[in-house]
Amino acid sequence: MQFVVIFLIAFLAGASAKDDSLSESSAALEKQCGSFCYTLLRTLSQSGDKAKKAAEESAITIRNQDNQIKELEMKVAELKANLELMKEKEIEYEAKIKSNDDLVVDVGLKLDSLTNKVAQIADIKSNRTEPKV
Repeated sequence: MQFVVIFLIAFLAGASAKDDSLSESSAALEKQCGSFCYTLLRTLSQSGDKAKKAAEESAITIRNQDNQIKELEMKVAELKANLELMKEKEIEYEAKIKSNDDLVVDVGLKLDSLTNKVAQIADIKSNRTEPKV
């Protein structure tokens, strides 16, 4: 855009330097050029303001998203810590279950042993009480 403005100004300056008969039309052209330049500068200024405002809004959005990312990272770290704690508790719980299972098996074996001993005692007793033939 600046190139266009510079080109127009250079063109008008060159045209006014070549011919004095153009001085009548050059005043009108200067007025139109000035009006055009003013409009162009105003438009550029407004678009610059819009761009500045958009950049500020983008910066705010980026800061907000950075804050959200930090919060999410903290939550992830907390969840990882909780997961590790749960894994440790699960290992402890599984060890207790295995220990309890071992106790149940041990008690079952002892009951079987006692049942066998009671059966042996009953056999011995029944052999004593039977008359010998």
